[in-house]
Amino acid sequence: MSSFYSVGRTMLVGLMACQGQVVTIELSESAEATIEGQSTLGGITDLVGALGFDGFTEMDISQSQELVNQGVQPGDIETAYVTAFSLSAIDPSDADLSFISSLEIWVEAPDLEPVLVASQVDFPEGVSVVDFVLEDVNLVDYVVSDAMQITTEATGSVPDETITIKADATFEIGVTAQGACNAISQSE
Repeated sequence: MSSFYSVGRTMLVGLMACQGQVVTIELSESAEATIEGQSTLGGITDLVGALGFDGFTEMDISQSQELVNQGVQPGDIETAYVTAFSLSAIDPSDADLSFISSLEIWVEAPDLEPVLVASQVDFPEGVSVVDFVLEDVNLVDYVVSDAMQITTEATGSVPDETITIKADATFEIGVTAQGACNAISQSE
């Protein structure tokens, strides 16, 4: 009985998708950065500028394995939104993010203006994971470009000791009817 339900549900989703409904696919990206402590930097105390998340440079979400595996082509992508962004202090294990005063997350791509997608100004002492306030920005033009980047603008104080932080971003990609039909036909 459950296999009949599963096949029927797949056919219903396929019928809806192929008749113009947009199907969303969730993708997650992560990157780490190491912030050198004051003792390493020889007295520099102000944290200003980019945090250096190398994993977010030259991203090609439209060619991500999750989308390619479902038969989605760049032209099938109709919408792209950041639905979650968080920052975590991961090393040392007792570190927090209170050395940061403000952090803005920007998306950039060749021939497009940079756009703010997330920000935060509240990094309480003792808190190692902070969720960001999101902007409601459709990033489809950035996602289908040749090279999308996530960059940061930070202010704060250099931490006393070296800290490794991790950024996690979740994207919701809206796929057009053709992309959804491709995804369904690939799964059959």
